[in-house]
Amino acid sequence: MSNTSGGITHYILAIDLAETVKISLADLGAPPSANFIAYDYFASCPTGGGACSLKNVQHLSASVPLMLNATKKEEQVTSGRGDAISFQYWVVAETWANGWTPIGQGDKFVPMSKQRVTAIAAITGGLSVSLVGAANEEVVMYGVLPNGDFVGGTVTIPASGQVTVHCIGTEQSNVKCQ
Repeated sequence: MSNTSGGITHYILAIDLAETVKISLADLGAPPSANFIAYDYFASCPTGGGACSLKNVQHLSASVPLMLNATKKEEQVTSGRGDAISFQYWVVAETWANGWTPIGQGDKFVPMSKQRVTAIAAITGGLSVSLVGAANEEVVMYGVLPNGDFVGGTVTIPASGQVTVHCIGTEQSNVKCQ
C-alpha cells in the first residue's frame, strides 16, 4: 500500500488462484463510502516501456468488490525450475471526492511511490500533485477523470528536484496541467 498525503493506492499480487477471490473495501481497510479503480497492471502497461492504457478495469465500491478470477492455463509462466505458475498484479487506486483518480507512473510496479509523489490534493475540477526527482528527469504521470477518460502527461522535474503540477479538466480533450 502507498499512502501519499491522503491518497491511498493498494497493490495486490495473486499467485495460482484456483478459484475466484472477492476483495472488499473492508479487506482493504477502506471506509464504506470510498470508491476505487482497480486495473490489471500487466494488461495495462507493456513491459519494457511504452504508453500505458488501462485494461481489465474494475470500479470498486461498498457493494462491488474486486474480483480476482481463477488463473487460466494460458496465463501461466514457467519458473526457473520448470514449474508452471500463474499470477496477477492489480493496482487499486482511490477515487477522490471530485471524481479524479490519480494513477501515478503507470510503468512502475509501485506507481504512487512515496519516493516520487510527495503530496496530492483535490482542487476545484482536478488534482494538485507534488513530485520529486532528478533535475531534468521526465516523468510520465497518469490519472482517470470523473467521466472515466484515462489521461497522461509528461512532467519535467526542474533543477530544484521538486515540482507541483495542477491538472484541471472534465474530459480528455480539455485537461490542462501547469
